[in-house]
Amino acid sequence: MAEPLGKRGRCRSCTRCGGFISAVLNAQGYPNSIPQRVSETCAACSDPWISHSALTPAVDGKGGCQASSCGGFILPPGSQWSVTVSCVCGQPWSNHDLVASPEPRLPFASSETPAPPPLTSQLQPLLPNPISVFARPPSFGSTSVPASAPTPSATAVANTNRQGAIACHFKPKYKAPRAFPGSTAAESTFEVLVAFWPNILPDSPNNDEGSPALDFKYTLDEFTQLVLVLKAHGLAFVATLPSQTGIVTSLNSQLDAHFSANRIDLPTAPQAADSDDVDALPWFLLPWMLLEPTKRKATFTFDQSSRVNANNFSKKFIFDMNTKFNNPDSEHSDKPLIVLGPRWGHVKAPLPTTLSTAALDDAFGPEQPHPCFGRRLLYEVTRRHDVMCHDDCPQAPRMPIASSFRLPRPPRQRTPEAMVASTSQIRSRSPDSPSPPRTRRRTGSSPYIEEISDDDEFPLSVLLPNRERNPSRTARPAVLPSQTVEVRLATGTEIQEWQRSISVDVLRMPQSREVNIDGATIAAIAEFVLSTFVYCYHQSKFTTDALRSPFPSHPDIRNPQRMNFLSFLQHQAQRSYRVGPPRGAAITGSSIGRGVERSVFRTILENVAADGHCWVPSSMEPGYVTFQISPLADSDRRAKLYAYGRITALHLYYYGHGYQIGLWPVLAAVLGRKSMLLGEQFLRLVSPNVAAEFGPWFALHPGDPLPSSLSHPVSSLFMSLLNVQLSTLPSTFTESQYEDFTVRLLTARIFGDPTPWSSDDVREFQSGMRMPLQITAGRNFCDYFDDSPPLKTACLIAGMYCRQIQSANDVLSHLRFQCAAMAPPPQVKQMRQLFELRFKRYLTGVGHPPYFHDQGLVSTQEENSTAHTAPFFRLQLLLVAALESSSLPVNDNWSIRLSVSSTLSTNSAAENPEPLHFHTCTGGVDVRINAKFLDLLIKSPQGEAASEFDNWVHAQLYRADSTYNRI
Repeated sequence: MAEPLGKRGRCRSCTRCGGFISAVLNAQGYPNSIPQRVSETCAACSDPWISHSALTPAVDGKGGCQASSCGGFILPPGSQWSVTVSCVCGQPWSNHDLVASPEPRLPFASSETPAPPPLTSQLQPLLPNPISVFARPPSFGSTSVPASAPTPSATAVANTNRQGAIACHFKPKYKAPRAFPGSTAAESTFEVLVAFWPNILPDSPNNDEGSPALDFKYTLDEFTQLVLVLKAHGLAFVATLPSQTGIVTSLNSQLDAHFSANRIDLPTAPQAADSDDVDALPWFLLPWMLLEPTKRKATFTFDQSSRVNANNFSKKFIFDMNTKFNNPDSEHSDKPLIVLGPRWGHVKAPLPTTLSTAALDDAFGPEQPHPCFGRRLLYEVTRRHDVMCHDDCPQAPRMPIASSFRLPRPPRQRTPEAMVASTSQIRSRSPDSPSPPRTRRRTGSSPYIEEISDDDEFPLSVLLPNRERNPSRTARPAVLPSQTVEVRLATGTEIQEWQRSISVDVLRMPQSREVNIDGATIAAIAEFVLSTFVYCYHQSKFTTDALRSPFPSHPDIRNPQRMNFLSFLQHQAQRSYRVGPPRGAAITGSSIGRGVERSVFRTILENVAADGHCWVPSSMEPGYVTFQISPLADSDRRAKLYAYGRITALHLYYYGHGYQIGLWPVLAAVLGRKSMLLGEQFLRLVSPNVAAEFGPWFALHPGDPLPSSLSHPVSSLFMSLLNVQLSTLPSTFTESQYEDFTVRLLTARIFGDPTPWSSDDVREFQSGMRMPLQITAGRNFCDYFDDSPPLKTACLIAGMYCRQIQSANDVLSHLRFQCAAMAPPPQVKQMRQLFELRFKRYLTGVGHPPYFHDQGLVSTQEENSTAHTAPFFRLQLLLVAALESSSLPVNDNWSIRLSVSSTLSTNSAAENPEPLHFHTCTGGVDVRINAKFLDLLIKSPQGEAASEFDNWVHAQLYRADSTYNRI
């Protein structure tokens, strides 16, 4: 490399990873924090090292790149730096941000350390005036004596020394604060990591059940995850505090500046709003309070600290408190951690779109602070906390979710003065004085509040509920949440978040045997992997078939090894596939990397879909297959379907999109019978033809009379799918009967069988997809789909199956044409421009060029006609050749980089153009222009006919496997 690689911090592609840690282990068995190459992936987030933010200034202080996920400028190998040089990410030096300091921090409002006051010889009174919260403790004189003071006698000096010794004898002796790693007690400032709990605590003095609180109880792993979640959403930051005095003032100003920068609203006391000087506020009126941990067995409980005040909140107190637990943030593990909480109400902030509760369809919008931000955020940690909005929240959720909290009473005034006033008013109230307004609370599934005015008799109004009341004081109807849920497909960002949620737990699993397969061809590796999964099924069942199923071996596999399912779940650095001639052969054409793995799983699914004993082409999804339900299933068939489910689940986890196996078999495996009760809107979104066919059935509702005409569309559905006449059914359906017939009609339309749920085909495929991901907790693959509600799960999976090309711009906008050399000659730049024009013109064409059919290069006439009916056939060929997938990548920043270089000076007499070289691991294509290639570029096409250049490029893409990812 042109410069050594170093440590890097937060990942720019995700929000969870706080620092790069290599997946490659050193000789001692520990992971490295410094990679060997820029493309090495992180063990925490699976993103490359280049995507992580630089901790130290790179070349000339250049850091992250705005056009890509690059985290810092890195020179390519063998290049020299200049103003026009490009990074390894492909972006020029000028597109990278300027790094001002090794660790840039947010600018705080007032981060200056207050200077100590000058020493004075004026003795202070023994009982000084009361000090404010942020005032410095009074000093008790100085040992320096001015020159104008009289010189004391020797006896006076001796008495003074004796008195000082006596005073020191009775003075309590404090040890120096414990030195935290990375800091010294002699420093004037020290850094702390501040984590802010977003909700008020149950035992808070200001929590009078006006806003329900959440218990702060976590295990060590949950607390670690909590700090990372708070940090990712702006509720954890590093603060620089003075070591001596002014800690509260500095912390309050930095907290206010950080929350303002992140649009976080922290409620303050009513007295604070009327005060111009925040430093004059007493300790109990601050907007935050310190939370102190207590550990019971394996659970941490954080409560409001009862032994801290403005006078003893010091550096020593902070360091002593950190002896009870360690800072779980690996990026700032050398700093002490303090946990704060709100005092006067829950924290408000805009709801991120990445939360799993985004489907609640809040009316606040993405830019407005939501009062239930804390509940939604804490739900992401353990799914233990309630996600419902508070009852005093202006926005009620539109999705019914079970709540474990009791209905709260309306909030009262929380100021100390108001509480004292209300207490004195009750004590001094006479029997004849009117009672204040009260509210009555009833238990139930929804709030039912009945108003009682001042002129109502109390408690007779409660004792006599059946007496006549004023008609103007009728009970308000209960507000029920709406059942309307937005039906939309999941975006690429949401699919990536789902993939990362699995990766976090996969990395916590015990390390299994690594996948290291060396094969001669892709087909051999695909056959070996599939047979390995079938063998694992027989071993797991402990049947006699396992004895007749030896460990699979293949003549083209050079290193057969025993592997289990957990091996394929390991990090990508522990999965290695090599294809080509054996190592050390005279002709080396082997390939290794991610592209080989994508090709292997694509080939496996193509072989799986070709199994006519288990699958049939889907009538609802052209190009996909669905179940072929069989009444009898032997052990080999069950083992195959079990392995097919594992392969499908791994492909969804690896790449975030479906292939070959249809959407409905996957939905049936994940959701079961609920997959048929997703509603007409979802069916219209994924299968509009079937939705139109079932429109008359969805127009009916439970209790509606069934049509009596035999020509009615509903009658035709029952006759064609269930072979049942409506005259044999009841005249009306109950709700359960309506759901049952909906499931039977749709399953008969999709799978050709109204009751496939008890068949071995569906059960074994479902069992295969439910592969275990956490041994201790018992979680499996399907548990990571959010099943509350099932509609959101279906939209997530459907989003994975809708990654096809919709327009030519979906691919053309992601093509990057560049020159290979750092300083290319002018003629190479002109060649690159000409190649870009001709290449894009070819991609906008339809089907195979006529030359292919005339020369017999296309196998059948059916294949030729199919290619002409596909609108984006050539674009799909490019995706398969460069990325080993016909679907669009999940990452929105994906690209195919075509690097153009010239070989005219070294190979000017070439008879054939230099073939294109595809690097499917990185999505790169090497375009080397020789004399023959230049002739193809210069020749202009005649009219609309395909040119010789189009025929040559089409042959390169159509036969890309012959030059596959060669190294």
